[in-house]
Amino acid sequence: MPTSLIQWLQEWYRDNCNGDWEHQHGIDIKTLDNPGWDVAIDLRETELSELEIKYELIKKSEDDWYGVSIEKSRYEALGDPTKLELLLETIRQIAESHRQGMLMAHLEHAFPGRWQIKKSEESNSAS
Repeated sequence: MPTSLIQWLQEWYRDNCNGDWEHQHGIDIKTLDNPGWDVAIDLRETELSELEIKYELIKKSEDDWYGVSIEKSRYEALGDPTKLELLLETIRQIAESHRQGMLMAHLEHAFPGRWQIKKSEESNSAS
């Protein structure tokens, strides 16, 4: 595994660039005016394109909050100004657990009852 989160993100992006993907899909990291972070990663045509995670806001206080989802092959993560690393680490853990063949176990631990993998009519989902 790469030594830093930024190095991992660069390698994940590079691994998905194929001459076409990078022209239509990509990664956006923006600031919010409330204030906070907005991380959006297009997962179409990647190993995570069939995954869905329902959004849930984790709010400990007005200044301590975050939420993540994957819908329509798009990772969307929002958080307060201190959560950028957490938002990026969350997608790294998802991608790495997939590569290690442990995706479902990770999802059930991290997102119990909020995830599903959509594959044609035979969908795997959390109970």
